[in-house]
Amino acid sequence: MDELIIPVGELDKVSAAGTVFVYHGVKHSHSYVSQACTVNIVKKIFPDCTSGHNISCGKTKSHEICCNVLGVKRGLIGFIEQATETAIGIKNMLKGVLTENDVDLKKIVSLGANNTNMNYGCNHSVYFFQSHDGQCVLYFLQNILFDLQRSNLQLQRTNTTIVDLLRIIGSLVTSLQRRIDTNYFGFKSKQILNELPKEKKDALSKSFLTYIQRIIQYITNYFDQNRELYEAVSFLSKTDIDNIEFDCLINCIFALIVDGVELDLLFIDYNEILSTFKIIKRSGRSLRDLTLVLPSGVKNDPTVEN
Repeated sequence: MDELIIPVGELDKVSAAGTVFVYHGVKHSHSYVSQACTVNIVKKIFPDCTSGHNISCGKTKSHEICCNVLGVKRGLIGFIEQATETAIGIKNMLKGVLTENDVDLKKIVSLGANNTNMNYGCNHSVYFFQSHDGQCVLYFLQNILFDLQRSNLQLQRTNTTIVDLLRIIGSLVTSLQRRIDTNYFGFKSKQILNELPKEKKDALSKSFLTYIQRIIQYITNYFDQNRELYEAVSFLSKTDIDNIEFDCLINCIFALIVDGVELDLLFIDYNEILSTFKIIKRSGRSLRDLTLVLPSGVKNDPTVEN
């Protein structure tokens, strides 16, 4: 500490001690949290030491000392694109750019990689895709993601309304739940699972079940917030009016909070529409023909009179 900063007063000693702590932590790759904990222990171990008792070096202060005092050189380093994107090419390009900016490669304490196309660690290895386990997982995801994407595309249709939500989401959840009940994760996944040792097979099957259960839980957590509304309006998707009960209309009005609706008059309209629909069904004529006839000749049309 005496070689780094020559103290003049007590405040200088405290500042020097804090700076040395930060420098020591960075050199040995200690976290700011670990460093703050160490400082608190020092204050308790040496309560009679004035400098040790007054030193403070929390996360925020350590960061400021590291970046604005010790790390006085800051700036953006421009990396060009690597056309071939090979592992060797990327390494040489990074090393060259760092060297040009006087950055010692040995002083880099961490590395982040995105779209790494090589054997990068035990959990992100390219060899995962060549193993039986990897192929089984990929075939499983192919089946599950197909179900999700199909429902997603249905939801994104321009003619999709709130009336369709219960049918689309309900069908998806039912399909996923059926996979859980039958332990069916796709034919190719099933073939690979049967070839694996029992311990590995059970582990993969359990992970597949957990994955599907979490998807269902995620969907229901959001969908159930308005499930009563979706159920109340779902009857509007029916094409056969005979299957629509008047109670469904009442529940829909209450769910949508529609004010000013006279339910007694609505019941009269409901009966008239239902009677007209039955007449149309008995006529055997197309809806287009009836649309052209009814407005102008409804009184003279024998079908209506019967």
